[in-house]
Amino acid sequence: MSIRNLFLLLFIGYLLSACGPQKAATGEAYLKRATPGNIIKAHEKAAPDFQTLNAKLKGSFDQGNTRQSVNISLRIKKNDTIWMSAQKLGFSLAKLMVTPEGVQFYEKINGRFYDGDFSFLQELLGVELDFDSFQNLLLGRLLFEPSAENYVLESPSEAYRLQARSKDALLQKIQFEKKGLLLQSEYFLRPGGAESIQIRYPSNLGEPYAFFPEVIEIEAAKPDKTTAINLRYRSLELNQPVSFPFQIPADYKQMKIEK
Repeated sequence: MSIRNLFLLLFIGYLLSACGPQKAATGEAYLKRATPGNIIKAHEKAAPDFQTLNAKLKGSFDQGNTRQSVNISLRIKKNDTIWMSAQKLGFSLAKLMVTPEGVQFYEKINGRFYDGDFSFLQELLGVELDFDSFQNLLLGRLLFEPSAENYVLESPSEAYRLQARSKDALLQKIQFEKKGLLLQSEYFLRPGGAESIQIRYPSNLGEPYAFFPEVIEIEAAKPDKTTAINLRYRSLELNQPVSFPFQIPADYKQMKIEK
């Protein structure tokens, strides 16, 4: 599988996810009564607060007969720029930069680049993505805010689970940790039921970064194959100066995305 495909899969709402910031109050402190609307609002209010993020990750994917792992550098200027660089054995393989205006990407192995809108991220997702939803994915937040009236609450002792009332909803299931209202999983099912994507956050970093996912697991299932992606944070810095070196080589060929 090409590095471009790895980034696409990681992007797939079902791409990478990373960290958040420091905050004293827990989501539980914002919750007066457990209803779908209150849980979603409390989760949003408990979002971590930061200006910049600089992290190192280990990323791997398994597509049955194809397995690969890369090291990933991630830098974020909140609400402004997301930058990623993939390396293997110390060599740079690909870079990606996302802003509210669009997506830029290039990969060195095949000498190709993309410079355009969010079709690059939407190609495999089957759901519309923009800068905000992609940033949310990386921060362990809801990909997009669901309409509370479309969900019912199931509340086992260890978590809050929201189940869609309609089988036609794209976002079928959401699960939050009870104590901090951190997102534990989202399950997307495309109409017809042939394709699904599950995003899981099985663990979070400890203090002082308790609102940051430590591990992100993404499973994208299609009738002919299943792709599993695992991202693990190896280091994290907040609110330090960051730069976004990115220049597409002049001789690279442009990639076309079918709309």
